[in-house]
Amino acid sequence: MKRFLLLPVAFLIVFVTAASPALQKHRIANIRNKQIPDGCGCYFQFVGPKHGGSEDYMFFASVEEEAEKVGWVNIDGRDMKLSLVSKTDPKGNERVGSRSTRKYVGPGIVLEATYVATRVCRRNDENCESTDYTATFKIAVQGEVQVIKASGGCGC
Repeated sequence: MKRFLLLPVAFLIVFVTAASPALQKHRIANIRNKQIPDGCGCYFQFVGPKHGGSEDYMFFASVEEEAEKVGWVNIDGRDMKLSLVSKTDPKGNERVGSRSTRKYVGPGIVLEATYVATRVCRRNDENCESTDYTATFKIAVQGEVQVIKASGGCGC
């Protein structure tokens, strides 16, 4: 009799598992169009094996005039242009450990980035034009959230 009770339960488990749609993650990749990351800006690369080459970036935002209001990320094989909606910067001079944030949006996409400074220019170093960061990108695509660790820098 125990065998007959287990069979319907096993069938139910298999049926529920097969009927449940698998969660499909949106793929965040390096920006395909190599002309997008250009000039003065914030360039970020994946940490680890997804990194790619020295010119491969998973996120780029220009720091020049109006262009600062645009960020780029590749989602599901498409380079997506996002609009800056908010940002915070450290009060006073930036130093190692300082945090700044950026929030970008696009159709069905919200990208929140937190940058932590790991190297800053010395006060009177005229040759230094960039700041290095570790970053955490929280990317929501149609409500599905992914967190990505990256490293990079902002400057010219």
